[in-house]
Amino acid sequence: MVSGDDSISPMLIHLHIPKNAGTSLGRAVKWRLLMRPPWNLPRHASVLGFYFVPGFERRADHLLAQPASVRRRVKYFEAHCGWGADERLGVEAKVFTWLREPVDRTLSVYYHQREQGHIPDDLPIESWIDAPPPTPIWPVDEGQVRYLAGESGRILDVPVGEVTRAHLELAKRRLEQCFFVGTVERFAESAMLFGDALGWRRWAVGWSNRTASRRAVEEISPAVRERIEARTLLDDELHRHATALLERRIASSGSDHAERLEAFLRRSERAHTRWGRWQGRLRSARRFAQRVGVGRG
Repeated sequence: MVSGDDSISPMLIHLHIPKNAGTSLGRAVKWRLLMRPPWNLPRHASVLGFYFVPGFERRADHLLAQPASVRRRVKYFEAHCGWGADERLGVEAKVFTWLREPVDRTLSVYYHQREQGHIPDDLPIESWIDAPPPTPIWPVDEGQVRYLAGESGRILDVPVGEVTRAHLELAKRRLEQCFFVGTVERFAESAMLFGDALGWRRWAVGWSNRTASRRAVEEISPAVRERIEARTLLDDELHRHATALLERRIASSGSDHAERLEAFLRRSERAHTRWGRWQGRLRSARRFAQRVGVGRG
C-alpha cells in the first residue's frame, strides 16, 4: 500500500548482496523515504531501521528492543543478510534484492576488498577464490545462492563446495516470492520498475560505491575465469532465473517503457551529479544529529 506521503506498509526489506549495486539503490531509497514526508528526517534512525548499528544480528536485536511506538515508524531495513529477515524481525515485509552475473561480481568483490584493505595487495585472486571467508559473508562459492537459501536472516554457511542444487531450487523459489528482483546488468530498468512498483513518481538513482581499481572480465586470464565459473555454476543459474523474472516484468511494463526509461536516466544522471555534493553534507548533518541525540529513535 502506498499513500500520498509514500508511507510503506509492509516494511521494505533490502536483502543486500554485496557488490550488486545495493549501495546505490539503498541510498536512493533512504533519501526518498526521508524526504516524503520530510518530517521523517529528524527521526531518520527509526525510519531507516537503525542503519547505524553494525551487523544484521545486532541491528535486528536493537530494533526488536524498541517500544512498539518506535517500531511502527520503521519503513526500511537493509543488511547483508540472508533470507528470512522479516521472520527474524516479526514483520510483514516487501523483500527486494538485486543479482549480478557471478564472474563480474566476483571480480568486483575481490578488487573492492583489496581497495578497502581487507585482503593484502599481494594475495593472488587464484588463492582468494578457493579460501573460505573470515565471516559468513561468502564472496565466491555460490555466494548469491547462499543469501537466498539462508534462514531467519542468516546466510547459508556450509563449507566450500557443499552448496547443492536443492539450495539453488530453494533460492529460485524465494526469488519468485520477492516483491522485486533486479539485476546489475539492467540496473536502470530494474530501478525504474522498482519505483513503479512502489508508486514513486519522478524517482531517480545515482551511482555510489563503485570500485575504481577493478579489472574487467575481459582482462582476466581464461584460467582465472574458469576457476571462478567452477565456483559459481549455481550462482550463474540463479542469475539467469532473476534475469528471466525481470524480463517478464519489462515485457508487461507498457508501450511507453522506452520513453519512461529515457526520462529516468536523465533524472538519474542529474541525481548522480548532485549526490557527490550532498553526500558530504549529509554525513556531517548525521554526525551532528547523533551528537546532540536527534534522530536516534
